[in-house]
Amino acid sequence: MHVVFVAEYGAAGRDGMTESLMDAIQELRPEWRITSLHGFLRTYRPGGLRPARLLNLIYLYLRVVVFLIVRCPDVIVAATTPPFLQIWAALLGSMFKTKVVVWLLDYHPEMEARWLERHRLGWIATLLRRIDRIALKGTCLVVGLDDAMVDAVRERCPGVAAVAHPTWNLAAEGFAMQDSDDVPASELRLAYIGNLGIPHDLHALERFCRTAAKTRRVRLLAVGCSVAGTSRLGRLCQAAGCEFSTLPRCTQQAVASHVESFKPHFGIVLLRDDYAGLASPSKFMAYLRLGHPLLYIGPRGTNADIVCRRFGGGLAVTNTVSSEDVSTACFELADPRRFAELRAGVRDALAYFAGKDQHTLAQLLVEHLLDR
Repeated sequence: MHVVFVAEYGAAGRDGMTESLMDAIQELRPEWRITSLHGFLRTYRPGGLRPARLLNLIYLYLRVVVFLIVRCPDVIVAATTPPFLQIWAALLGSMFKTKVVVWLLDYHPEMEARWLERHRLGWIATLLRRIDRIALKGTCLVVGLDDAMVDAVRERCPGVAAVAHPTWNLAAEGFAMQDSDDVPASELRLAYIGNLGIPHDLHALERFCRTAAKTRRVRLLAVGCSVAGTSRLGRLCQAAGCEFSTLPRCTQQAVASHVESFKPHFGIVLLRDDYAGLASPSKFMAYLRLGHPLLYIGPRGTNADIVCRRFGGGLAVTNTVSSEDVSTACFELADPRRFAELRAGVRDALAYFAGKDQHTLAQLLVEHLLDR
């Protein structure tokens, strides 16, 4: 069987996930031929509408057509970057009688459809969703990053085979769980790792920080934020009466070192409600590996939500959390027994999610392809 992975950056992208998955499949089925197909860009460049990214998209779209004509693979595993790539793959798959697996890293075109609706272009959004539904019907499997993504896919196309599998981090050796008996009673320290962009809302976090700051010192550390994100967090801390410090983007090992020096009580994970099923916050694993409970503010069904609600590895509230619930959460944090329960939940959640990697996804894909 010949399996081709198609993505914007190929095996070099997504922190090596594609390459590690290809290797894992090859270990299980050494007789299979595994190929990576990508654009001419090999490293991420911001700005999806910039000329280089658009040319890369066109190049990859054309390259897939030529590859199918010349090589005739049995299976296409299509990522969702660049946008609509999986729709193009599904169309070509139906023409060339090739199985198509979609690796749903971000849910395009539903992201674009919701944006269009907000800008009173609902008829175009409806058209995109119809195209998406047709493409989903032409796939043999959709792999989403969390339950919310799978639910969004099944809502669009109820008959499609869809499963959830989180991303994994090949550089996780820089993170090691630390034991601590420090309770956020007199001081609350919060850490935020990663970019802070459009999918992240800060209103509930500001209310939480403002409430906590009435009874204790609150400090917030941001690592690797964009310039705009840093500015937003800075304004939040100023308004809430919190101390704010930042560190630039750095290596995994440096992140672990900086965060451990700060000794946060919670790692912040944010997602806007209207992004449920469209994107999946992935930084939760960095916090878990360091032993820190999550402060998750966002919709149900994400992996961060599962950490908090299923395993008790953090506090989970919605973006529309009531003032009463915010006060209750801030009060609970001063209880040593409650905080010990959260840290125990972190260990349970880490044991579960650390077992989801390239090997488990490879096993899932191989079993599904052999059954079809």
